[in-house]
Amino acid sequence: MACRILGYAATANFAGRRLLLTLTDGLLLNDFSVFRDVVVVGGVRTYTTTFFVAPGPPRLALDPTGSPAFHFLWYRPALGDALAAGGMAMFVVDLAPTPEERVQLRAAIAGATGLAEATIELRSLPVRAGRVSLELAGEAEGGEFVVHAAGAGPASLVADHRASFQVELTADGAALLWQSLHGTPEAPAPYLLRARYELVFEPRLDAVRLRTWCDVERAWSLAAAQLAAGPVLPGELVERLHEQRLAGVEVTATTPVPAEQLAAMQEVGQRLLATMLAAALFEPADPANAAAAPRLLARDRSVQATLDHTFTEAFPVEQRLVRDGLLRIDLGPAALEEHVRRVDLERGFARLLEVTVHCPVDFAAGLVDAVKVTLEYDAELSAGTGGPAGRRVQRRQELLFRDGVTIAGFRSDLAAPELRTYGYAVEVFYNNGAAPLRLPPTTTDATVLVLDGAQLGVLDVEVTLGDVPLDLVRAVIVDLEYPPLGLTHQVILDSRTPSGGFRAVVRDPRPAPYRHRVAWLLTDDRRVEGPWTASSARRLTIGAPPIARERACVALIAAGSFEGLAEIVVELRHEEDGAEERATFAFHAAGERIEWTPRVNDRQEFRYRVRRTFVTTEGIRRELEWTEEDGPVLVVRDELRFEVRVIPRLLDLGGTYLLALLRLEYVDAAEGVREATTLVLRDRTSEPRWLLRLGAPGRRRYTHELTLVAADGARTTLPRAESESEILVLIPPRE
Repeated sequence: MACRILGYAATANFAGRRLLLTLTDGLLLNDFSVFRDVVVVGGVRTYTTTFFVAPGPPRLALDPTGSPAFHFLWYRPALGDALAAGGMAMFVVDLAPTPEERVQLRAAIAGATGLAEATIELRSLPVRAGRVSLELAGEAEGGEFVVHAAGAGPASLVADHRASFQVELTADGAALLWQSLHGTPEAPAPYLLRARYELVFEPRLDAVRLRTWCDVERAWSLAAAQLAAGPVLPGELVERLHEQRLAGVEVTATTPVPAEQLAAMQEVGQRLLATMLAAALFEPADPANAAAAPRLLARDRSVQATLDHTFTEAFPVEQRLVRDGLLRIDLGPAALEEHVRRVDLERGFARLLEVTVHCPVDFAAGLVDAVKVTLEYDAELSAGTGGPAGRRVQRRQELLFRDGVTIAGFRSDLAAPELRTYGYAVEVFYNNGAAPLRLPPTTTDATVLVLDGAQLGVLDVEVTLGDVPLDLVRAVIVDLEYPPLGLTHQVILDSRTPSGGFRAVVRDPRPAPYRHRVAWLLTDDRRVEGPWTASSARRLTIGAPPIARERACVALIAAGSFEGLAEIVVELRHEEDGAEERATFAFHAAGERIEWTPRVNDRQEFRYRVRRTFVTTEGIRRELEWTEEDGPVLVVRDELRFEVRVIPRLLDLGGTYLLALLRLEYVDAAEGVREATTLVLRDRTSEPRWLLRLGAPGRRRYTHELTLVAADGARTTLPRAESESEILVLIPPRE
């Protein structure tokens, strides 16, 4: 690109886009934060009846019978046995609202919004990443109470929002847990268990707009002046640019937003601005010499460097959510007998194997009717292993999972402590009448099994609208195919139906990739169609069409000094497909902001023309030539104003020389402009300035002549020289 760039910006305003999750318009209901889904069409926010529910504090899950999903095996050695006592505990932690809480949430939302309860759809917070952990008495593992804890690791809010933990306890840990289960109302036992979720999600900023901008050319001059006086850091430079209105961070909100969120966005903008300046103005740092002062790029390279920075209008903002809390294990005497077992070790080993099976399948979707899991333990103790030869243990159990029953357990005594391997087989029954899917038998020694929909031969893809400009796109048609079985499906999305799905029985525990093709129907009756694309993602988010007649956005920001000016008039033109859009704006002081939003076919290729006219307070008009621009921010400033900063620090004023005379002259014969001045310098620490008006932008060449006056009155005049720099460092003659 051959154009001159005066500034650049990062903008997120999402006008006319589909927003999946926003943090504005939130409600706090009991322990749950609820955020309402929003559609923005033509800059107007319209609410839907969908609400995203952020999880409350973690708690112990309930099994299908309503009892806590908790089992504790406490084993003690026989008298004289050298083996230490200990225990194994299994916990299932849940974040999802219970059915009763979901009913209460709908009622509370209806009361707060006036919606009918039947129209309210509750969805889980769309979590991109996360981790879950469990502590007992402040320990995760490898301590006084916990030997090892299995289950900590990645977390998400899918299926039933549950996490399972298997905790191996020391003798003290098992005894402590046992005591905590036997508290009385008069002497309640402490709650020892703490679960912690750290979740990452990406809300959209519809009501919050962040813009960072900078007059790069003036920033370079300021950095050069600062470096002439000493080292400069990008953060310090940003502060100076703010003081002189040559850079800024603007955060605006169209609806109430918490102050801490606005402050966080302001901080993000400041960091972004400092990063942009470091990349645009300074040479890359030398890794071998990290302490070296930054070196300034050449002016031309600095201006060109800004072209390498691209900031899109639509981006998610990463947010972190931490949920932790103590887990209550409230069990009566009868329930204790069912959930807690004390086992005496026989010949040095515990005799029980306990396995928990999770089947988080969405049975309500109507694809899977039931899942049968058959577990079998069959082991025989051989001679020479410390027990009677020929001891054989065979146990077999069938678990049936269907709607409302997604967790069950299997128990068996052991033939020997090292013989813990068992086998299981899975049989899936579908609602479409197809023959059941029988998965190959598998052997394992895991104490927790999780079977999800993909493993059970079900393809389940959610299709949602992402950053689609709904004021330009009437509907989105998504064609989906599953090639191995020739399955096809079509989803039509719009502002009223922002999501859909492709669900099919594929009878393969490792489904092959599916294909999808997107067609955007524009409001001007055009159809933009994308290519067929293969994917294995469970969530398919549709973005904006590659080409759409939409509105670009150019932010015009007045910056710098307006001294001696009555106004700056800016004319803008954009021509495309034989149609031209024009606009004229007048600026009178730094800080004024105006947005121009012409219609374009492709914002990535958007170009426009600009002409600036300067009107002085004396009524003199200076009209510049038309220029071509492509930046999202146009910095409006007095381009004919030129200031030379004189640095006499290297002259021995007050010592060898009594004073110095500096003659400065600027001549532009083509425009009939001549300005001259003589500066008297007596203090080497002073930094006098010479302010003039150029004949035309870019024509900045001036002459300077330095005369040094010694203490005895002798004068030394150095040869006249030329310069275009705003920083003039005076150098004494060589002796």
